[in-house]
Amino acid sequence: MNPVKSNKILAKILISSFIGLLVTVIIITIWESFKSDDLLNSYSRNETYEAFIVIRILLYFITSIIFIIWFYRAYKNLENIDTPLQYKKSWAIGGWFIPIISFFYPKVIMNEIWTNTQVSSDQNYIKPTTYVTIWWSLFLISNILPIILMRFSNSFSISEYLTYNLFSNLLTMIAISSTIYLVKTLSGFETYLFNKYEKFVNSDEFQELIKEKDNI
Repeated sequence: MNPVKSNKILAKILISSFIGLLVTVIIITIWESFKSDDLLNSYSRNETYEAFIVIRILLYFITSIIFIIWFYRAYKNLENIDTPLQYKKSWAIGGWFIPIISFFYPKVIMNEIWTNTQVSSDQNYIKPTTYVTIWWSLFLISNILPIILMRFSNSFSISEYLTYNLFSNLLTMIAISSTIYLVKTLSGFETYLFNKYEKFVNSDEFQELIKEKDNI
């Protein structure tokens, strides 16, 4: 058994980053809603609006990096306690970047993290992966829809584009909120797991195992 590392601080940083991204998307959406007439009549953009767009992009990339690190560490902790896993821990990173695979591997790994973290921490009730499926569906749709809108933007009138973009932003808000809940819930599972590990490491049973290993 390898050391189990607490993921709690990283989870808090991740949640804060997601909240920052959510607030930014809300501000942009409100701005676009109230300034829609200006956008309809002109392609010019306000500098403040443009600044929030840049902030949104930066926060998205920063949050994505933190999320993948948190995701990897959660999966690695399961490996460290000898939990049988479907993939090697490296796929917790690589699975996000390889075409086609990126549609499936992260979901499978998240299912494993969600279920096995509960099982390994001796939860009385194991929550099913239904929420993970909902989260993953929202994640995929909220990321694919803006790409589709951009691809076919020339086919829409400005009014139609703003309407579809508003829907896309609302979906993004829901997806971010669902991710915050997911991370917060999993962080709770991990806290139970880490506490169980710490209790075992400090137990007489573990000390005896160490002594036996040293005598071999």
